[in-house]
Amino acid sequence: MRGTADAAPNARTVPSARFAARHKIWPYWTLRTARWLSLCCTGVVENHDARAISRLALGAWAIDNRGMQRFPSRRRLGLGLGLGLGRCASLLATIFLAAALSAQGRTFRVGVLYWHRSPNDLAAERGIRKAFELRGMACEFVVHHADGDERKARAWLDTCRDQGLDLLFTMGTRATFLAEGWVGSLPIVFAAVTNPVEAGLPPAFGGRGPPSATLLGMTGPGNRPPPGTVLPVLRLAVPGMRRLGILRSSASGFVSAVELRGLRDSVAKSAGASEQELEVVEVVLDPRFGIRQAVDEVLAASVDALWIPIDFDIYQESAVIAEHLEGRRVPVLSSSLRATKDAAIVGIVVDYELLGQKAAAMAFDILEGRRAPEDMPVETMQGYQIVINLEAAKRYGYEVPLPMLAVADRFEGLQVQGLNKRVGEGR
Repeated sequence: MRGTADAAPNARTVPSARFAARHKIWPYWTLRTARWLSLCCTGVVENHDARAISRLALGAWAIDNRGMQRFPSRRRLGLGLGLGLGRCASLLATIFLAAALSAQGRTFRVGVLYWHRSPNDLAAERGIRKAFELRGMACEFVVHHADGDERKARAWLDTCRDQGLDLLFTMGTRATFLAEGWVGSLPIVFAAVTNPVEAGLPPAFGGRGPPSATLLGMTGPGNRPPPGTVLPVLRLAVPGMRRLGILRSSASGFVSAVELRGLRDSVAKSAGASEQELEVVEVVLDPRFGIRQAVDEVLAASVDALWIPIDFDIYQESAVIAEHLEGRRVPVLSSSLRATKDAAIVGIVVDYELLGQKAAAMAFDILEGRRAPEDMPVETMQGYQIVINLEAAKRYGYEVPLPMLAVADRFEGLQVQGLNKRVGEGR
């Protein structure tokens, strides 16, 4: 009776040896494998609990030793080896699937640090939020504005370890410098850093170089326009230009110093290839006397155009600069979003919302455990936009050359909505 009682359960779990010899055993185990995988995947989707699903999978893959004893030794050896390998592979796949879906099912806490309220940085944050929304990834953003106060920024960074943050976005060069090496092992993704290489973050674009203690756990995209593209656009906007003035500040002029150095390098490289030699006149703002006197100093140098770089202390005064230059026929050019909107006739700008989405894509890899920040190369935006402000050109009494109009990506000022639509359709 004991033998009969023992045989019944085995008959329900494993086919008889005669059936196995006649019909092959693999279709049966294939169906059983499919049932186990279905059970595991259903638990993953419903529970989003990686550890619970892993235990479920391990239990499902337990080998029925009593059933295996029904087969001859050679067949049992081959069958056991095949099933063991198949079970291991399927178990690993199930665990990875559970981990991925578990990451999607949780709510992440992400910090965002601003040094100042730059339009460039604000646009990049909009891109980050949009990317998280499109991804369907639940996220709580903890935003801090330092408003140019280093002690305020340091105090907030000190609390990052206690806030349960999963990742920190640093908006702009100064915020990235402050967070570098200050938040322990918290991963950092920077955005709106004009030139990370010049800032000393990576040794070169597209690579990491030897990791250091401060660079460990940090990555992100830069937003400097490709080298050699700015100068041709300036010459196209102001044909025959021989002298270009540039306004900078001493307090927030690190980025503008990088831009100026890149512009001088481009001028030096093109010296033999162009008929017009370009002289760059640099004027540093003295806060004691204000922006108007700095503009007058530039005009006294008989410049053909004025360049407003990415320099917070300068471009936040761009409306004042535009008012001061009204009717003087000296066009303003810029790489800043604010100055392009308020003062410049031509802006060479990055799509900062797209830059934010690029930074978010790098953050997804980190949050979902696919890559570590120190293994991700620092990248840069490969494209830029040429924006023409027709209202600013009218204010200065300057006629934008037709070739410049032909290559514009977008227009600002006056009634340009229909014009922008036609430009987009034409491209």
